[in-house]
Amino acid sequence: MADPRYYEIELPAVSPAAALSVTRQLLAACAEPPIERCAYGRLSLASVPAVAALVPLATLESALTFHPAEWMEVARRLRSPRVGSWLATQKHSRFGSCLHLGGRSGEGEVQLDFEGEPGREREERPRLERFLEAVVGAGLLPPGAPVTHLVDRFLAEAVLPPGQPPPRSGLVIVQDGMVARVPGWRATRDRVYGPIGLSLEVPPSPVDPILSLAVGGGLLELVVISGMDSELATQVAGIGDVAFTFWCDEAQVVDERTVDGLVDAVGAEPLRIDWDCAWPGGGEYLNGVVLLVNAVGDPSVDLVPAPGEVAVYLSLHPRVDDRRPDAFAHRLAQRAGLRLAHR
Repeated sequence: MADPRYYEIELPAVSPAAALSVTRQLLAACAEPPIERCAYGRLSLASVPAVAALVPLATLESALTFHPAEWMEVARRLRSPRVGSWLATQKHSRFGSCLHLGGRSGEGEVQLDFEGEPGREREERPRLERFLEAVVGAGLLPPGAPVTHLVDRFLAEAVLPPGQPPPRSGLVIVQDGMVARVPGWRATRDRVYGPIGLSLEVPPSPVDPILSLAVGGGLLELVVISGMDSELATQVAGIGDVAFTFWCDEAQVVDERTVDGLVDAVGAEPLRIDWDCAWPGGGEYLNGVVLLVNAVGDPSVDLVPAPGEVAVYLSLHPRVDDRRPDAFAHRLAQRAGLRLAHR
């Protein structure tokens, strides 16, 4: 898939008002409908209510790190029905490799990664059995579940002989009521493929037994996905230092008044707003305008916080104008009475 080409526009002043004015000048002179807006940014806890009032159906991501000794308090806060999904990653688990714990819509999932050389998974059998026995001990599978049978199936079907490529679709193993899957494969230089790990579906259950598997390991990185809920954001913030991120599409950013409100609401936090549109003679795909507020850097990568900084970019399909996007960008800027920045 092609990536867009970005061209920065000169601004008359370094301010959100100037950047918004230039953005609208460019769109008014050149954009062909439909114009669709979307927004992405970071938030402080204090700014969540204001953004929620503007885009109540936006998605909020809360990310933080916590110690496994705090798992009971974390579980208490994650029991809220407002939580859409959550994922905790423990890079150094008591099972000797990375552990992923998560839940969404009443379902849970636990995954143990393989970090050794592909093709040597059979040597990991004792560790894999300890992991599955711990899942049973946490009450996530029926007592006495025959985990050895599941391990037998996994090693027989997921560990591939040398030279055999992995299946294109995911591998699902159902054994004695247990459902496991292979999230993917990795390969050595001599094309020996091995499973990334074993992912086990667990029945609907409270957060507590899932998180209890982290006891005895290292720090956990937690990501919580929810709606724009100020009360839930406050609950999650009670665990520790939280980084909030939100995003929403054209169904939420319905007009320029909403754009103005978002720019004001985020305060000093970084914000990105995209206007997707068609350019005359340039088609619709990958074309539009990008506004960065309190951020700098290449729009093709994540936001780099820079309080007080603003930037406006026009984006083009790289094959526009018979693969001459630079000349096309100059013509668009001239049509709008603007100039491209040279950096």
